[in-house]
Amino acid sequence: MEYPGYSIYYSEKSAETIEEDSLILFDFLTNECKINNKDIIVCGRSIGTGPATYLASKRKPGALILISPIKSLRDTVKNLIGPLQYLVRNRFNNYERISEVTCPLLIIHGQKDSLIPFEDSIKLCEKTAGPYELVLPENMNHNDVHIYDDFFEPIQSFLKRHNMLNFKEKEINIEDFRKIEMRVAEIIKCEEIKKSKKLYKLELNLGFETRTVCSGIKAFFTPEELTGKRVILVTNLAPAKLCGVESNGMILAATVKNEGNTEQLTLITPEKDIPLGSRVS
Repeated sequence: MEYPGYSIYYSEKSAETIEEDSLILFDFLTNECKINNKDIIVCGRSIGTGPATYLASKRKPGALILISPIKSLRDTVKNLIGPLQYLVRNRFNNYERISEVTCPLLIIHGQKDSLIPFEDSIKLCEKTAGPYELVLPENMNHNDVHIYDDFFEPIQSFLKRHNMLNFKEKEINIEDFRKIEMRVAEIIKCEEIKKSKKLYKLELNLGFETRTVCSGIKAFFTPEELTGKRVILVTNLAPAKLCGVESNGMILAATVKNEGNTEQLTLITPEKDIPLGSRVS
């Protein structure tokens, strides 16, 4: 949604216009495009959390995601210049409106945010009327974020827990399956990646070559537990650069939830001691 007065949207700049536009857009999607309101995820960042919270308080989206949210515009000014806050009209009052939000709420707020204190997000969570999750990355500030650790992973996990990523998988035929090359490999080295809290850098021996693979399994295993373990490696996956490291492949694993509803991960390993590089089919 574009803000009035920016780009090609020629209109008066005001908080009221922005908030009204959010309702118009939501109603267009649900009434004209026939999109189920529960399939709409509302997301806002910083001052953009104002219209996002307003929309979620007036309509019933599937979820609300707030990133580095403000309590209100006046509170943000207070944090910066103190008593002069009263020169600013109290717009985008998330603290008052959040009590009318009943949909699932995810708030992500960095603990090193010097513009908007993360304690404001704690107060917002305490006042919301629906279920909420609060993620407070230790090294995230207002503008310096890690896309995977701070955004992608917590948002994906949140949406999965609230059954908003249950898309029907597209069927493949046997020819598609044959294109996937999987082989037995052994993890011979495991290192931490300083830029990531989730990823390990793994070196795998395929018998005829070694591969470097980045894997988001750091929360489940220590390097000592992984070193020497035989796994199944997808070897013809296109290379991808993660946190500055080129990853060439993907190891297979399965996730389950224990009695405490927390995720556990199990690596897929060969049942018997078969030669490295053996093709899996």
